[in-house]
Amino acid sequence: MIGQTVSRYRVLEELGSGGMGRVYKAEDTRLGRLVALKFLPADLARDPVSLQRFEREARSASALNHPNICHIYEINDEQEPFIAMELLDGATLRQRIAGRAASVDEVVAIGAQIADALDAAHAKGIVHRDIKPENVFVNDRLHVKLLDFGLAKVSPGVFSDTLTQGAVVTDPTVLVTSPSLVLGTVSYMSPEQARGETLDARSDLFSLGIVLYEMATGARPFVGATPAVMFDAILNRDPLPPSKLKPGLPDGLEQVILRLLEKDPAHRYQGAGAVLSDLKSLQRDVTSTSLEAMHTGRHRKAAGAWRVRRSMIAAAVVTMVVTVLAVAGWQYFGGSERSTSIAVLPFANAGGDPSAQYLSDGISEGIMNALSQLPSLRVVPRATAFRYRSASLDLKQVGADLGVRTLLTGRVIQDSNGLSIRVELIDAASQALLWGDQFNRAPHDLVEVQGQIAQAVADHLGVDVSEPERAKLAKRPTTNPEAYKLYLKGRNKWDEWTEESLEASIGFFKAATELDPSYALAFYGLADSYVARAYMSQPPKDNMPLAKDNLTKAMALDNSLPEVHYLLGIINLYYDWDMTSAEREFKRALALNARYADAHFGYGNYLVAAGRLREAIPDIEQSVTLDPFSFTWNEQIVPFYSALGQLDRAEEQARKSLKRDPTSFWLHLDLGMVMVRRGKPADALPLFEQAATFGADNPYPIGYLGYGQAMAGRRDDAVATLRRLDDLSRKRYVPAFARGLVHAGLGDADAAFEMLRQARDQRDCWLLWYFILDGAFDTLRSDPRYDELLKPLRASLARGAS
Repeated sequence: MIGQTVSRYRVLEELGSGGMGRVYKAEDTRLGRLVALKFLPADLARDPVSLQRFEREARSASALNHPNICHIYEINDEQEPFIAMELLDGATLRQRIAGRAASVDEVVAIGAQIADALDAAHAKGIVHRDIKPENVFVNDRLHVKLLDFGLAKVSPGVFSDTLTQGAVVTDPTVLVTSPSLVLGTVSYMSPEQARGETLDARSDLFSLGIVLYEMATGARPFVGATPAVMFDAILNRDPLPPSKLKPGLPDGLEQVILRLLEKDPAHRYQGAGAVLSDLKSLQRDVTSTSLEAMHTGRHRKAAGAWRVRRSMIAAAVVTMVVTVLAVAGWQYFGGSERSTSIAVLPFANAGGDPSAQYLSDGISEGIMNALSQLPSLRVVPRATAFRYRSASLDLKQVGADLGVRTLLTGRVIQDSNGLSIRVELIDAASQALLWGDQFNRAPHDLVEVQGQIAQAVADHLGVDVSEPERAKLAKRPTTNPEAYKLYLKGRNKWDEWTEESLEASIGFFKAATELDPSYALAFYGLADSYVARAYMSQPPKDNMPLAKDNLTKAMALDNSLPEVHYLLGIINLYYDWDMTSAEREFKRALALNARYADAHFGYGNYLVAAGRLREAIPDIEQSVTLDPFSFTWNEQIVPFYSALGQLDRAEEQARKSLKRDPTSFWLHLDLGMVMVRRGKPADALPLFEQAATFGADNPYPIGYLGYGQAMAGRRDDAVATLRRLDDLSRKRYVPAFARGLVHAGLGDADAAFEMLRQARDQRDCWLLWYFILDGAFDTLRSDPRYDELLKPLRASLARGAS
C-alpha cells in the first residue's frame, strides 16, 4: 500500500487502525494537500452490512460542518472502499489519558468541545451511539475532533435516501443483541442502549458522562470482567462519586458528571447545549492550578471557587452506593488507575526459622489489611498476593499480572534483640525503588509498626488520607503483644485448611481471647475455625452455635469488621436458613468494604437461595475479579455456571483452576458433575476417583465416588463404597449426605430420602448448596417426597425472600 496511488491519492505511510479499517497518510495529488485515507479491509468490503456502516460514517460526518468533528472530503466505494478525511495531528483521547487522571482544566476543555460537537450532531438528527475515548482525537493545543460515526442513528430525511438504522456488525468492540439492532461499545453504553431501547440524543450524553468520569479519575464508573457484569453495573449500580477516587475534585465538575450519568434519561441533561453551557461556566473559573496541587491543599481556595448553575445543582440529587465494581473490577481488566493500586507480597522469613513463618506472613497481612481501609487505594487481596512467594520473582511481570504498578516487599528477622523489618516500595514497570526503610522494634511494638509502615506507604503513593482514615491505620486491634502473636499463629494454621490445623488454630485463637478478652479479631478467628470445621465434615450442630456465640462477642467489641458480618451471613444462610438475616449481614459487609470478595460471594449465595440464580452471577464473578487467584472463588464459581446450563464455561473454568490446584478434590468433584450433566458418566468417574484419592478420608469425595461408580454402571463398586463409608463412620463423623449421594446414584430412592432427611435434621452445611446447584439429586425431583423433604427449608427461605 505504501507508495501506491489510489484514485488521486498517493499513500505515504500507515498511521494505524481507526474503527473498522486501517488509516494511512496520503497526498492529494490534485489539490496538493495531505489527507488521511481510511480503507475498509477486503473481507469487510465484501460484507454489505460493513459497507453500509462505512457509508454511514462518511455521510453522517460530512453532513456536519463543525470545527470539532473530523471533516470528510469524499468516500470511494468502488474496488477499494476508502474515506478521505482531514489529516489530524495528535492522539486519541484513549492514548492521551492512558489510564491516568487528566487535569481539571483538560477535562473541562475537552468535555466542552465534545458537548459542542454533539450539540451540532443532535441538531441535525444524528445520534453518535459510540462515544468513547477511542473516537475522540486531541491535538497538542487541546483541540478536539469527534470521529467514527459508523454506528450513528440518523433521523429520516437527513440524507436524500435513508440509511437502514439497524444492522448486524462484525466489529469485536460492538455487542449485537438482535439481528436488527446495533449497540455501541459495552463499557460506554447508556442504560437504555444496554436494554435495546429506542435511543435519542440523551444516550450520547450518558456516554459522555462515562468519558468525563474516566478523564477525571483515571477509572471507569461501570466495570466488570464480562458483558453480563458490565450490564448489571450500568443498569443497576450507582457509580462511586468521582471525588472518592480523586479527592479535591471540584464540586461543580462532579455534579456535571453525575447528572450525565443519571440512569433515567428524564433526570439527565436534556440536551448537549445545556452540558456545554455548564462546562463553559466552569471553564471560566479554570486556572492553571492542577488537581494534584489541590490535593496537597496549596490551592484549596481555588478549588472552592468552582461553581455550577443553581438549576443544575438542584436537579443533581444522586444516591451514591459504594460498590466494588466501580473501584476494583476494572482495575484488574485494563484501564486501571495503577498509581493508586498496590500488591503487598508475602514478606520473606529472612531468619530461616520455619516456626517463625507465621510472623513474616502476619506482618505483611497486617500491612495489607491496614491499607485496605483506604477507599482511594486498591489493595490486591491476600489469596492472590500470597501466590507470589519466591525470592526470584520478575517484579515487572508480577505488576502486569496483578494490574498494579507498585509492589511492597519485605524481609523479617527475629532474634534476641527483637524484630528487624526491611520494606521496599517498588515501581513494577521500571523496577525502581520508590521508598525503602528499616524498622527495628521490640516484639511488643509489632502491631504499631504495621500501622506506621502502612501510613508511610500511603504517603509515598500520594494517597489522600483523611483524619478518620489515619486513625484507622493507627488503630491497634490488641494492646497485648502475646495475644497478637497467638492470633497470627492461629491464622497461619487456619490457612493450612486441614482438620489437624483447624484444631490447632482453635487452640491459638482461644488462648488469644483469654489473654485479651477485648480482642475482636481473635473471637472472629475462633468463629471462622468452627465454621471451617463444620464444612470439613464435623457435626454442624457442634460447631455453628459456637461460631455464632464468638461472632456475637466480636460484634459487641467492634461492629465495623466486614469479615464478621460476612461469616455471620454464611451461618444465617446455610445453617439457620434465615434469609432475612443473611441478606442484612452480607449487605452490611459490603457497605463496610465494597471490595471484599467474600462478601460479594456471600451475597451471590443469598440470591441463589432466593431463587435468583442469574442475578447472582455478577456478584459471584466479582468475587473472582477482586481476588483472581483465590482458590475458593475459582472453584465455587463452577457449580454456578453448571446449574445455569453453561457447561462449556463451567468446564473451562474447572480445567483452568485445576492447572493451578491439580490436587484439589473439590475441583475434581465439580468437573465430574459437569461431565455427569453432559451425559458422560464414564468420563466423570476418573475425576471422582482422583477426588477420593486427594481427599483421603473426607466423606464427601468418597460419597461422590460411590455416586460416580453407580452412574457409570459399576454397582458392586458403589455398594463397596457404601461399606467404606460405614467403616469410616466408626472412626469419625460421616454426614448422611455422603451416603445419600451413593443411594441416589444407585437409584435406591427410599434409602436416599432417608439419608437426606437425616442430613436436613443435621443441618448439613452443604445441603442447600448442592440441592440448588449440584444436580446429583435431580433424579429424585419427580418423587413427591422431594418436595416434602425440602418443605421446612423452603418455608424458611420464602419468609426471608419475601
